[in-house]
Amino acid sequence: QLSGVDDVIIRGNINVLGQNSDLKIVTPTSIYIEGFLDVSDRINIMGGFDSNGISTASSVNPATLSSVYIHGTSRINSKQAASSINIQGALDVDILGAVVAGGTIGANGVTWAGNDSTVTVNAGQQLYLDTGLLASKDVSINSGSAGADDKGLGLIITPAGGVTAMGLSSNNTGALISMNNKGNMEMMGTLVSGGKLVQTFDVNGNMLSQTINWQGSYGKILINSEGLAFF
Repeated sequence: QLSGVDDVIIRGNINVLGQNSDLKIVTPTSIYIEGFLDVSDRINIMGGFDSNGISTASSVNPATLSSVYIHGTSRINSKQAASSINIQGALDVDILGAVVAGGTIGANGVTWAGNDSTVTVNAGQQLYLDTGLLASKDVSINSGSAGADDKGLGLIITPAGGVTAMGLSSNNTGALISMNNKGNMEMMGTLVSGGKLVQTFDVNGNMLSQTINWQGSYGKILINSEGLAFF
């Protein structure tokens, strides 16, 4: 466990690779990650919470930083089957680096380790997603009401953002992408439930093709927004 009474800033890599090993990062202020987190089983990232999991948002200046900020050069990866990644911020959560639960990231995408891995992201205010969230089974995204600096948007998924739930489950329940938002939302990315997005690019980074590999189970997408939803 990594914890502190002030901001936690991680610019190096953390490897916790023993069988069934976990990693927990918690602070009552903000967490900034600019490295690779490779963990066998469970990853818990909690910004704006005390060691008992109680929100400290009321004592944090909302104009400073996000409760959790994951930089675009970072990678959050749990590797075992039935592993999980939980990212929780008392205020804003900004995710720009890849998050993968239950597999190994390679040159040609993710090789899944097995069934039942999940990703859960909870934001007390705005959730901003500019990358992929991938899990072998389910992905859950939950955002709060927009803060004063959030331009009325509780959830933003950019064109570069998206969610993949493969649907590999031991009880044959398939895949579920669940999105819940207490404010207005903009969804400009790609959601794939029950399959895997496959993209090819040229040497300049321009996308040449995009297809879906339906090797998973059947999938479901549930979206609930208390405000306006723009797609």
